[in-house]
Amino acid sequence: MDNGKKLSSDEALGHYREGLRQSGLYEHYDAIIAFKKAADLDPEKLIYWLDLGAAFNYVALFDEAINAFDRALLLEPGNKKALFGKDVAMRRLPGQTKFYINMGWKIE
Repeated sequence: MDNGKKLSSDEALGHYREGLRQSGLYEHYDAIIAFKKAADLDPEKLIYWLDLGAAFNYVALFDEAINAFDRALLLEPGNKKALFGKDVAMRRLPGQTKFYINMGWKIE
């Protein structure tokens, strides 16, 4: 890893940790800002996208949550946390009464 990439990765980790801290304080909008910065700096890090999607779900920004979980699924197709988080968001979109998760679960 070159120095530039290492610095970017370290900075991303700092933003990610700040996002976790903000989430723990129930400051989900601040957590979103921090997780987004982390994901922008190190877009190949799956956990950044998963936690960004979860934070979007907490504040009912479901389209944004779906986008974050889709990005996670590009990194790791079939990731259960991403599939579940995306399904939670999809169920809460207007007009959705139930959604069948492709892992065989039924949620009503």
